[in-house]
Amino acid sequence: MATDGKPLYAPVSDFKFKVAMSGEAGARASIIGIPMLMDPNSGGGLFALDLATGKKIWHATAVRCHGDPHCSPAQTAPPTAIPGVVFAGSIDGHMRAYASEDGRELWTWTRKRPMTRSTACRPKAARSRGPGPWSPMACSTQLGYGYIGEAPGNVLLVYSVDGK
Repeated sequence: MATDGKPLYAPVSDFKFKVAMSGEAGARASIIGIPMLMDPNSGGGLFALDLATGKKIWHATAVRCHGDPHCSPAQTAPPTAIPGVVFAGSIDGHMRAYASEDGRELWTWTRKRPMTRSTACRPKAARSRGPGPWSPMACSTQLGYGYIGEAPGNVLLVYSVDGK
């Protein structure tokens, strides 16, 4: 969770798994031996809550995955709040900026694209889980919480207002 001194901003995970059909794209074996997929239609969203009362001020609904087998709209990473904007990543591969006033989406950027090589490794980013925006993540093509149905990969992303 995060706050800018006004509301408390809380992302929602609530992702669910579903049993996969034999040979279904993106299916991974579970700990009980049954192939599973993340449900691309469950979970996600961002809430703004009143710090004094806990009452909901607004809720930004999750953007659905439209059939992507490695996708979930769940928002499992902590958000980052600055005056006027809340940044939140989701397992669907997007980093989104929401207006802190009413939760409308101001900006979105997808990490589901090839990344340029800027260090000694080849970065691969697909989802946001674990550290929140602006937190460093290891650059790896093998690691990165490639849990049931998720696309693995970590990278440090740097954003700027003027592109420098």
